[in-house]
Amino acid sequence: MLANFMINYISSWLFPKKCIGCGVGGTYFCNKCVKIQEYYPEQRCIKCRRVSLDGLTHPKCKGVYSAEGLFVIYRYKNGIKKLIKEIKFRRVRSLSEELVALYKRTDDRLVDYWKKNNFVVTWVPISKTKLNKRGFNQAELLADVVAINLGLKTADTLVRTKDTRPQFELNKIQRQKNIVNSFLAKKGLKRGTNFLLVDDVITTGVTARECVKVLRRKGAGKVWVLILTG
Repeated sequence: MLANFMINYISSWLFPKKCIGCGVGGTYFCNKCVKIQEYYPEQRCIKCRRVSLDGLTHPKCKGVYSAEGLFVIYRYKNGIKKLIKEIKFRRVRSLSEELVALYKRTDDRLVDYWKKNNFVVTWVPISKTKLNKRGFNQAELLADVVAINLGLKTADTLVRTKDTRPQFELNKIQRQKNIVNSFLAKKGLKRGTNFLLVDDVITTGVTARECVKVLRRKGAGKVWVLILTG
């Protein structure tokens, strides 16, 4: 414990916290910058990506293994875009307070629904190669924050079975082929459990849909997807 304290103390002295948005000291993302981040304008169906009330999957888009819905909190731009890159590429793990503040802007009606129905928070896994390189999975970090903020339990349910090319490098058809059969459900998944699947960024929704499909095939109950930015 003393060693960890010394490491954190030295790190904070050598690399003092500065707000990614405005540069003020003492935090990676200050309350002022949190408040001015742009909400995701209109929630959309995870399948067809057309506007949908509260992000619910359209009845005509819903299949046996579909998500109940998708909720995205912010637009992927400005300060929050920088924040995501800091987490991913500079391996900033000490962002709990800042992230809690961001997740407080999740829709209250959905939060009440997830709590009432005992949703368990899980996350989109990354490959072993990326995990070894970064030392952590940013989606798992976000999931822990969501669980603490909402008072829900977490469960490590999925494993990524292969390395894939970054989705942003590919077109729509390539993305689907790139991600198919990339995930497996871990043993011990209790049938009927409702899950809240967490990730940092969404583009077409292909990755999230594949994860939902794997969970549902293994007997999961309802699955909602919560994304920080899109």
